[in-house]
Amino acid sequence: MKTIAAILLLLAVSSCGNPSLSGVTQTTVYETVRVFMDNTGVTMTAAPAIGAEPANNVSRMYIDLTDYASARAQFISSLASALISCRIEYSLDDGSTWNTLVSNFAASAVASTANKSPFETIPTAARTDVLIRAVISGNGALNPIIRYISLDLRGS
Repeated sequence: MKTIAAILLLLAVSSCGNPSLSGVTQTTVYETVRVFMDNTGVTMTAAPAIGAEPANNVSRMYIDLTDYASARAQFISSLASALISCRIEYSLDDGSTWNTLVSNFAASAVASTANKSPFETIPTAARTDVLIRAVISGNGALNPIIRYISLDLRGS
């Protein structure tokens, strides 16, 4: 019983290598936001080269980007084609005008695989409560099924 009490006392006063227990403040904030997820997916019929938003505004959501410095996106396409790409846009006026938050990034050569963009700096204007949406681009002939879109956010 004395051994158990000694171990418990040691654990209570030791950080055991965990910086959060030793008084070190972690300042990096990281969050993943699911923009769209559906096992059946949404078909982007003849996805145009200029891009189109998934039907019924399923990728639109308001998000507060105040505490974040950079963002990257991820998506899954049913097609293994670099002709299929995704970008994330933001609006400061409830969807009347749109600006790029995460630039176009292509699908991989493997179908139904997670694809990710590099982290990009969030524009100063977007560091507030914004409306976001995903835009899927193609070549006007391909019909990718999009099953997943997410946004990874990093603070500083």
